[in-house]
Amino acid sequence: LANCVSALGADLYFGTAAPNHCLRYQTTGSTGSHVFTAEWYNVGYYPTGAAEINFEILLYENGGIEFHYQPLAIGSTATARIM
Repeated sequence: LANCVSALGADLYFGTAAPNHCLRYQTTGSTGSHVFTAEWYNVGYYPTGAAEINFEILLYENGGIEFHYQPLAIGSTATARIM
């Protein structure tokens, strides 16, 4: 798999109560400094939806990439990948 960004590396469950569980995105900034932000809000692990978390990926026009996570419970892990 080429040209892929993965913030969590897990199957996610969005539940049925949108907008309380959702994927939101927006592009901000001006020409030359755009930032695309994708936010996973109150998503849990598939299939139960347990352990809800929030996280974001920010893609910068200059090629920069950031991952933002809410504080995770002790013992929780996340696998971030850029391919």
